[in-house]
Amino acid sequence: MQRYPDRFLFGSDASAPSDRSKYLKVFNQYAPLWNSLDGETSGKVRLHNYERLFDAARRQVRAWESAHARPLPPLRLVPLPFPV
Repeated sequence: MQRYPDRFLFGSDASAPSDRSKYLKVFNQYAPLWNSLDGETSGKVRLHNYERLFDAARRQVRAWESAHARPLPPLRLVPLPFPV
């Protein structure tokens, strides 16, 4: 990780935990790892790589939407073949 700090990011299998403490429990289990890394690497793995990747992805998606999105055609109401 120290050699290639831009290639790692923290994640967990805690999908939509019911409260923050459940997510932090997993995060805190990694404390020995966080403490063994230098500050820059630890920050990249814990937060900065996530921000870099997801912020770039968001910009790319919005650019694609701007270039390819078309207005929807007007909604055409079709009468039902039976009384409502």
